[in-house]
Amino acid sequence: MLVVSPGCFEQLGKAFLRALERGAEESLISQLKYFDGYSSPPGEKHYSKCELYPDSDALSFYFVMYGAVLSECDDPEENGYRKVKTDPEGNVLYQDKPWFNGGLIFHPGTGVPGISDGTHSVELTPEDGPHWSVHT
Repeated sequence: MLVVSPGCFEQLGKAFLRALERGAEESLISQLKYFDGYSSPPGEKHYSKCELYPDSDALSFYFVMYGAVLSECDDPEENGYRKVKTDPEGNVLYQDKPWFNGGLIFHPGTGVPGISDGTHSVELTPEDGPHWSVHT
């Protein structure tokens, strides 16, 4: 599950507009979808919750990932996945302490003329066009 913090909506909107201008919207969308379904088996309730926050870089974001509270034992009938615990209303219960955190970082790409957006991070395998990548 992806939760966008209230202070992040404006920055996310600006980043999406910039992505549209540069033809990089699929990169941003695919990373947000990745956070939304992180560690969850297909068709199951969310096994994790990702909270997205603004970063000091106008096109990048900070995230905190929380794991769901899971049942105590594995059931072979469930393909090895433990069940997610829920409250009486059916809402998934999440751990109080963060599982891990990191950044969703914008990279302008290599060899792209006319792009003045810098990045505050490096990549081991740079890509040619503007894109977002997860750094932990």
